[in-house]
Amino acid sequence: MIHTVLAFLILISILIVFHEFGHFIMAKLFGVKVEVFSVGFGTPIFKKKIGETEYQVAYIPMGGYVKLYGEEESIKDNRAFSSKAPWQKILIAAAGPFFNLVIAFIAFTLSFYIGIHQPAYIDEPVKVGYITQKSPFYKAGIKPGDTILKIGNTPIKTWKDLYVAEIKAVGKNSKVVFERNGHIYTTSIKLGKILNQDSVGILPNISPVVGGTIKGSPAYQVGLKPKDKILAINGLPIKNWYNLSEHMKKDDGHPITIVIERDNKLLVKYLVPKYSNKLKEYYIGVYPETKYVLKRYPIKEAMIQAVKKIKDLTILSIDSIKALITMHASFLNLSGPISIAKMSGQAAEGGLGEFLGFMAFVSLQLAIINILPIPMLDGGLIVLFLIEWIIRKPLSEKFKEYWQKIGLAFVVSLSAIAILSDIIRIFTGV
Repeated sequence: MIHTVLAFLILISILIVFHEFGHFIMAKLFGVKVEVFSVGFGTPIFKKKIGETEYQVAYIPMGGYVKLYGEEESIKDNRAFSSKAPWQKILIAAAGPFFNLVIAFIAFTLSFYIGIHQPAYIDEPVKVGYITQKSPFYKAGIKPGDTILKIGNTPIKTWKDLYVAEIKAVGKNSKVVFERNGHIYTTSIKLGKILNQDSVGILPNISPVVGGTIKGSPAYQVGLKPKDKILAINGLPIKNWYNLSEHMKKDDGHPITIVIERDNKLLVKYLVPKYSNKLKEYYIGVYPETKYVLKRYPIKEAMIQAVKKIKDLTILSIDSIKALITMHASFLNLSGPISIAKMSGQAAEGGLGEFLGFMAFVSLQLAIINILPIPMLDGGLIVLFLIEWIIRKPLSEKFKEYWQKIGLAFVVSLSAIAILSDIIRIFTGV
């Protein structure tokens, strides 16, 4: 828990500091007086005045701000923000998202250079190993052993392509092209508005090889070890890990006989499953072996991959925003601070490459969200300055007040939905 919170605070603090530094440095370049540079909102924990600027760290670490002289009122002073030309105001407002974009590029580059551990199957063709009965793919006739070739207009060459195609297809009717026994077939699916394991329900084949056991569990007590291959349970053949999972879901706690292969020898183990109040089912306490590969590039290639990643994620983010606006996707797909904190901790556990990659992803999302023409965000300010540039006069204070109120209501509502989404995920496990 402490590890997760620390990883989250490090990540969010770095991104906030650089975002606000973008506004700060651009304001300074145009001669605007910066009164406050704050990391976080609310009552300051620490503050110190250096020169004309007060630097502070506040209690609520969910953002930050730079307070500019003459930002909230019109002042006839060359050092006031209000005295600057509209194009200068636009550049000051855009500098925050731009710095987030720069951080995304640097972090992605370092991540690709250092290396990221990823599942070995991620770059393999999408051959279905298991499919849940709740899956729209299952209802459309897709079976284990089928290879998915295309969803909608998106060619599917790897599992990575599948995940991208799923986001594009959320809430829509899509044509699916797949291969079965050397023949090509076409069917159609409609993904739900919320993406989770049940709404997609396609998983790669996972061999029934033990990756490890939970200490104190029935499997641990009878001596199951990593690399043990489970061949049968109570005389029923186990072809993949999902067969084992399905058997345990149906089990009522009776003693079971497990046949395993270890060092080319067959062994028989007898154990009694335990009931988990959390899982609401019986378990034996084993988890599968997952093969990972370290993906890394030389520095020049890492930079090229970083640009490609930013381009692909930007397109995907725009598609996701469109899906939300058109109501094809549910707002419950949004991730709030709890999810981001959890993912920060997981990324940190994966190593520096994974943590930098996640930081780059979040930084890019901040850049995209902040540049949207939403009141209170940088994009909303840019819209106001563009209007003033076109009409060649300042907008009325009353209009700006209503604009800010609309923005505040939108941001608070969106934040509440994201937090609600986090809470639902905690209690439902999706």
